[in-house]
Amino acid sequence: MGLGWDFNPYVTPYYDANLIFRLNANGSPDSTFGPAGTGVVMIDDGFGGQVLVQPDGKILVVGTLLNFADVPPTIVLVRYNTDGSLDSNFGSGGRVRQRINNMNSSASAAALQPDGKIVMAGSYFFPSEAQHIVIRYNPNGSVDTGFGTNGILSMESGFLGADTVLVQTDGKIIATGNARDGASGHNGFAIVRLLSNGSLDPSFGAGGRSVFAINGGGTN
Repeated sequence: MGLGWDFNPYVTPYYDANLIFRLNANGSPDSTFGPAGTGVVMIDDGFGGQVLVQPDGKILVVGTLLNFADVPPTIVLVRYNTDGSLDSNFGSGGRVRQRINNMNSSASAAALQPDGKIVMAGSYFFPSEAQHIVIRYNPNGSVDTGFGTNGILSMESGFLGADTVLVQTDGKIIATGNARDGASGHNGFAIVRLLSNGSLDPSFGAGGRSVFAINGGGTN
């Protein structure tokens, strides 16, 4: 499976869409996937964060819905059946769209738990700064309200963005990215670890977070 972006500014209205594609082992398009055997499925306008294949073969895409004409940035999760058709048992007609506190919201990374729940890292934007978040969704696309606060953990303001999220075998959750290192004043590489309930793991780093700069510089 692959995730990409198709853009054509030379038409009116301009064309802008995410796409996923599936290739055979020899690199040719998989004719059993997508309409007319193309091996490609177009997604909503915007840009993708990650594509994941569930153990049952269904395909989950996490990204940001972005249509400059009428839709502010919005978190979007889309799930497909193995043939590339939308999974009607997920969200609304196969899609979940979410804005946090009615602010511009985006998704950057996701991971699957063994129980089918989806852990997503993203952010929402205040007028002056971004608030970075981890959200957990149930297998049907609803928010898992038992995680964090009503399904959401907000990172402290020093955390500048999660690029990767992983689920450990013990159920703890790791997010990696960048953060402001208050001691040095530089941006540093950051790792945050959460307990399975969405709270920071006090046994990891300093209060659940480890930040360090490489060679004392402004590391991203």
